[in-house]
Amino acid sequence: MLGYKIVWSLQVPENVYAFTNFDRRQVVFAKDLKQRLSHPASLRGVIYACLAHELGHIRMHAHEARKGKRSVRWESEAHAYSGAFLVPHREILSEPETQVLLGGLLQDQESMWKQVLRLAERYQVTGAFMACALDRYGILRFCPRTRRLQVSNVLVRRATKMA
Repeated sequence: MLGYKIVWSLQVPENVYAFTNFDRRQVVFAKDLKQRLSHPASLRGVIYACLAHELGHIRMHAHEARKGKRSVRWESEAHAYSGAFLVPHREILSEPETQVLLGGLLQDQESMWKQVLRLAERYQVTGAFMACALDRYGILRFCPRTRRLQVSNVLVRRATKMA
């Protein structure tokens, strides 16, 4: 609808899965994307996340980009857009797994990750993507570096008030 095409190229920097070429109206994916992934089975979820992320750039930043302008905020904005697009807040709150997580009773990593991965499978995104979305919505805290999940501080405060 916006006139962009998806192309696959060998000319994508090593640390990048996809990018938007605003002048050519292309979303360019790394041709060797599957080989770049530490978990190749997550390819579909990575492609969906990249497409939603690049759509965020197109919807929010194309006009400025075509004028040659750039901003450091763009990546976080596109990431937030992709999360809201693929994992809508209102929908995720109604999921049974989210209700379990919101209950704050799960404390061990394995149990929390099981809930996150069930949601990720349902929404066809990666576990890390789902964990980031849940973090953004204040449902859990997720540290991408350590891959650790924590009950949200908001939930801890709420449980303390109720006790």
